[in-house]
Amino acid sequence: MKFNVACKEFAKAIAPALDVATKNCIKEFQYEGLLTFKAEKDKMIVSAYGGLASLSTTIRNPSILNYDCKREGVITVYAKDIYNGLTTMEAGEVEIKLVSGEVVITLLSDKSDKRSMATIDKVVQPPNLGTKFVQSIKIKRCVFEEGIHSVAFAPAVDKKMLTYMCLLLEALTEKGKQVLRFTAGTGGRFYIKSVEGNNLFHADEEIEIIIPKAHLSNIYTVVSNAICDNVMIRTVEQDSINHVPEQIMININAGNNIAMVMSIFGIESFSKYPKLASIINHKYSNRIYSDLQGWKSVVGAVDMTKRSHENNIHNTEVVFESENERFMVTPQTAHACTTPINIVDVAGDPNVIKGEKIWFKCNSDYLGEIVSRGKTGLIQLNFDSQENLGKSKQMRPVLVKFPEKQDDILNIREKSFMFFTVSTK
Repeated sequence: MKFNVACKEFAKAIAPALDVATKNCIKEFQYEGLLTFKAEKDKMIVSAYGGLASLSTTIRNPSILNYDCKREGVITVYAKDIYNGLTTMEAGEVEIKLVSGEVVITLLSDKSDKRSMATIDKVVQPPNLGTKFVQSIKIKRCVFEEGIHSVAFAPAVDKKMLTYMCLLLEALTEKGKQVLRFTAGTGGRFYIKSVEGNNLFHADEEIEIIIPKAHLSNIYTVVSNAICDNVMIRTVEQDSINHVPEQIMININAGNNIAMVMSIFGIESFSKYPKLASIINHKYSNRIYSDLQGWKSVVGAVDMTKRSHENNIHNTEVVFESENERFMVTPQTAHACTTPINIVDVAGDPNVIKGEKIWFKCNSDYLGEIVSRGKTGLIQLNFDSQENLGKSKQMRPVLVKFPEKQDDILNIREKSFMFFTVSTK
């Protein structure tokens, strides 16, 4: 095998494959850390497969890579070796060839600048890709990319909550607007990002696709390396006859005649996700605005009390004082640490307050996540007083509505929500 290619551009083109080959792989999987390059006259195919995700990158001419196949062939190398080799050489065209059992990269403008590496006696062989699709959606790439990034922190991390170690992607139409909704949670706390607009996606029906948490970072890397307007996402049923496993396929045109197909496997455990729209649409008995700046002070004060706290769960009580029109926030710890937060009046959407004893108690970490997600602006706390918990066997979670954002360039409106269960301990 022998071909010429633009050094830096080639490194950038294989960066997503490097990510899939080296991150979130099954430990000691036979293709972990490897890339296979298949050089043909009219195209180059780069394959990565870490056990639960695969990526096939196809490079065709003409492109800025100036790919020129001199001799067809197939090689497999360590992904980090070839990527580091390319990124540590000077810019310009390089020759990559197989010589006496090793791969040699030589800078054509200065042949003293070269790198050599071992070849691996394997060919990366991902599972067969599907051709019969259950769900299919073409989605605006930048919105999908940002949606994945926004909720990546939220899925469960404890394997006991396996069914929540994922992200739910929904595409639907509400009140004449297209809506893309990204949801992830632990079972006790959920975060939702909703994007409304026109021409966000194309699908023949409402879409619900559950994506495993393990490969959200891989998907983000692959999608963020593209420059196309849209990505195609499809779900594929298992086809035993043709040896096609159940999978999620993501097709991306990376520009410059570079196409990528990513497949996510091992999705059998993620068949259902709870319906959560009723929570964010519910009219709670208390709907109160406050400034996130005040909650930053709360989080700092709460953190002070964690050092000497011995219980596994650290809770904080939030009490509304009607006479002072403020929240009083107190960690449930041995050390006293109370922080007041004034409520804020919003024109056109007045605060709604019902009852005499208005309060709730929750895991302190949830308050920290409110601040880290919202950063600035006003939030609206929606909740029923925990005082009424004794009268009802169940209580709705506390719902936090973050400031809406309008993007006039994309003509979209973004809404974000977080909700979490109260604590009775």
